[in-house]
Amino acid sequence: MLLIYSECQQNSLRGKNLYAERYPHRSQPSRRTFKNVCDKLKETGSLSVRKSERRKRVTNEENEIGVLASVVKNPHIKSRRIEREFGISRWSVNVWCVITGDKIVGPHFINGNLIGNIYANFIKDTLGPLLEELPLFTRHTMWYQHDGCPTHYSLIARWELDEKFLNRRSGRGGPISWPARSPDLTPLDYFLCKIKCKQQCYNRELLQPVRQYVLTL
Repeated sequence: MLLIYSECQQNSLRGKNLYAERYPHRSQPSRRTFKNVCDKLKETGSLSVRKSERRKRVTNEENEIGVLASVVKNPHIKSRRIEREFGISRWSVNVWCVITGDKIVGPHFINGNLIGNIYANFIKDTLGPLLEELPLFTRHTMWYQHDGCPTHYSLIARWELDEKFLNRRSGRGGPISWPARSPDLTPLDYFLCKIKCKQQCYNRELLQPVRQYVLTL
């Protein structure tokens, strides 16, 4: 990035366009990023974030510079390492929905970490009202399938599912076994693989837009 910026005589717009031309498959930095990276190098002589500052909250601009520098230095760096080094918090959106025939019920958002008792309470108290929009015959004959993550496999959640669906359950530890991460994709994976019911992001400002996006699908 710095070489391109220098080659373009520190013209941010030309640098941005040349970077996109040479590296079309990489994330594209903004015009401001070129100048900020250069300024940081001039001021500190380094693009690294000092250890004493790594756990502090920093601005989006500082994060952008630091993350870009880390990836340029080591293209194989793991996202979790970037998270630790720059103090970027991780959040998630847990989304539940039903796919039955040509109909989708939901989405319904489950707040907090999705652990066994929270999922069990959802099945016990919330699932029934959500399914009321389906025909009675469908509710009495439908099968329940999920992807077998540890929360889905928790004993308390399976108890609640057995109470509601008897033997009409397919999944890990269910009457009809469907192993977790099976190469035979479940309908959930096949249909929702691009919009993942759980989106992990590093920009908290995206939390509400992610929810709104899911609602429009």
